[in-house]
Formats: sequence, C-alpha cells, structure tokens
Amino acid sequence: MTAASEKLSALYCRPGFLLRRLHQVSEAIFEAECAAAGLTPTQYGVLFVLDVFGSLDQTSVARHLGQDKVTVMHVIKLLASRGLLDRARNEANKRQMMVRLTAEGRRQFVAAGSQARRATTRILKVLEDDEQQQLMRLLAKWHGALAPDARIPLEIVWRGESGGQAG
Repeated sequence: MTAASEKLSALYCRPGFLLRRLHQVSEAIFEAECAAAGLTPTQYGVLFVLDVFGSLDQTSVARHLGQDKVTVMHVIKLLASRGLLDRARNEANKRQMMVRLTAEGRRQFVAAGSQARRATTRILKVLEDDEQQQLMRLLAKWHGALAPDARIPLEIVWRGESGGQAG
C-alpha cells in the first residue's frame, strides 16, 4: 500500500463517503435497469408518490420524497412535458400547482415497476438473504435515529421490518 492510499483510506472508510458512493452506484444501476422507461430514481419516485396519492401539490410530492421542492418541481415539469403528468392550479389555493398521473404516466409507472424491482435485486444480490434483511433493518434504524438532523424531512414515517420507526 502506498503512502497516498494509506492516507486516502481514512477518507474511504468514512460512513458518509461509502454511503454517497453506494448511492451513486445504486442510481447508476437503477438508470441502467430503467433505461427502457427512461426514468431516473427521482422521476420514478415522483410517479410512485402520485400513484399512491392520486393528486397532490408539488410541495407535498417533494415532502413525500424527502427532497427539495425546487428539484422536484423541475422533475415534475420534465415529466409533464413528456405527457406523464398533468399540472393545474389548485382551485382552493391558486399559488399551489396540483399534479397527477396521466394515463400514459400510469402506464409508464406500471411498466417501470419490474425494472425498478430488478434494480433493487441487482443492488442487494451481493448479500445473502439474511444479510439483505439485516442491512434493511440497520438502514431503517440508522435513518430513524438520524432523521431529525435532515435538512429536508420526510412527510410520512415508515416502519422497517424491525418495527422501529424511520422517518
């Protein structure tokens, strides 16, 4: 091991570095698996949230994804330009833009579901089944404990397999 690689190992073994790096790899795998659908993870997330809720304002979509509203607004505009979403002013609050899936958006979301599941399988397949379950429990626990420190909170609290809350 060279002196430089020894020094860099202090950076490479930091949890944040490894998480960021694995996130990059995870996104690349998702995009490769979902290439036929032409969806990024964030775009798929927007479609997923709208499939669950039907119609939402753009800020609520961002909150349900735990992402900043400006980024999500740009994603929504892009998806709308592709005919996957309809956008309209909220009649009750003219400052809000409401969003919903179009028939084509729902079709693309359903079609991309198997591709997204393949991406998840590909990401986790390096681990044994019990390791996959343990990893997901640990990530849920870790996220739940640190979620209050997030700059952008999640709107909905979800539960990991261990039953512990993770926001």
